[in-house]
Amino acid sequence: MGEVLIVEHGLSMRKLYPIIFKGKKLIFANTPEDIIKIYREKEPSLALILSTNPNDVDIVNLIKILSKKTKIIWIGGEDKFDEIKERVDASFSPPFGFDDFILKYQELIKV
Repeated sequence: MGEVLIVEHGLSMRKLYPIIFKGKKLIFANTPEDIIKIYREKEPSLALILSTNPNDVDIVNLIKILSKKTKIIWIGGEDKFDEIKERVDASFSPPFGFDDFILKYQELIKV
């Protein structure tokens, strides 16, 4: 089936998740503690982080420590996100093309 970890900090696409991740189990986390608890029990194949805070690079680092296999997609603003973009598998800044997002997601889950 596959699982998708979703971390929302200031941004959300909740109405789109069932469409984008059809057939996947969605797991929501808000804090680093939530993420650690999730990874103790399972290993999501994909993490989607929606944030406008560049300090959330710590979440990316945490996921990378907990799993070498999880692919990470970041959705956030353009400013000061160069460090984050270097650490994730894909990144998008609103507004972005939905088709581009779907194509990148499909590419990541095939690997």
